Amino acid sequence: MREIGTVTMINSKRNTVKVEFPKKAECDKCGMCLRSKKDLTVSIVVKNEINAQVGDRVIVTMEKNLAIKAVFILYVIPLILLSLVLGLGRNLDELIQVALCVVALAVGVVVAYFSEKYLRNKKGVMPKIEFYTEKKECVDNE
Repeated sequence: MREIGTVTMINSKRNTVKVEFPKKAECDKCGMCLRSKKDLTVSIVVKNEINAQVGDRVIVTMEKNLAIKAVFILYVIPLILLSLVLGLGRNLDELIQVALCVVALAVGVVVAYFSEKYLRNKKGVMPKIEFYTEKKECVDNE
């Protein structure tokens, strides 16, 4: 997937930039970014490998299934762990079940955290700036 956006912020300590994209019609149906339907832009933080500056127009490439992987890591893994604990501990005392559920959710969050770190370092998975133009130029990819 390729999207054209504008660099709105630079974090020189982490060598990242915040890129804002115009919101597409498909975004209203998804809701994954938890933004209001009234918001006209969607933003993402990307590694600044090409020294883009604020105001530059950039093309960001993303793996097609990145959103599905993110949903699986953030929601499905903790839900599976919670279901396993509830299923395996159904004969235990309620207080112990609650404690085990809290532990399962904590483990799920830790697994999600380390999975995200692993994917962030894996080449080709995270969004990447492919190309950019200076502020006054314009790239039309539509």
